[in-house]
Amino acid sequence: MPNSDRVVLVLGGAGTVGSGIVKAFLDRGFKVAVISRESKRLEKLKSFISPSSRQNLVTLVGNVGSEEGAEEVKQALLKAVGKVTDVVSSLGFSWWQGGLPHTQTVKELHWVLETLILSTFVSWKTFFPLVKDDPSCTYTFMTGGAGEKLLMPGTGFLTVGAASALAFCQVLREEYPDIPCKLNQVKINTGVAPQTAWVLVS
Repeated sequence: MPNSDRVVLVLGGAGTVGSGIVKAFLDRGFKVAVISRESKRLEKLKSFISPSSRQNLVTLVGNVGSEEGAEEVKQALLKAVGKVTDVVSSLGFSWWQGGLPHTQTVKELHWVLETLILSTFVSWKTFFPLVKDDPSCTYTFMTGGAGEKLLMPGTGFLTVGAASALAFCQVLREEYPDIPCKLNQVKINTGVAPQTAWVLVS
């Protein structure tokens, strides 16, 4: 299938890592869809990508972190693009260094987990059915080194959240060994600068 016939949904596509992914796909001729809760972030994304490829970018305002919101925006997505051939999950935030765990609140931990793992789970439930039965389709998780080790003092909650997302990805790869679509994981083990150049992966 040529790139021009593929529609890539980049979850978290308005974020630091996600915007680089969106630009890379657009520059290679893919059609790309991005969902964000904030229209301002979508406008910032549009200003970042090449003007020549903007016609291949579809943006929608919605919340993929709640089951109701994700289902609602899925219907709007399908109405706008007709089909999805690839999903890239790059949800979360780029950094958290709030301090030692005993100084944090349950509310703070809940926010970290909601952002890093709960939204990943909800969006998986919602969008995986769009690609799971087609061997030409893909679902890719973006993970990183924070899920395997404490990056530096004060980043404990980031490690807890990232480790949860990493474990979820590993569980899915074991739970669905024979699905037709390709289930991928890309792990970024380096720092990422916002909207300058695309990231290095390992």
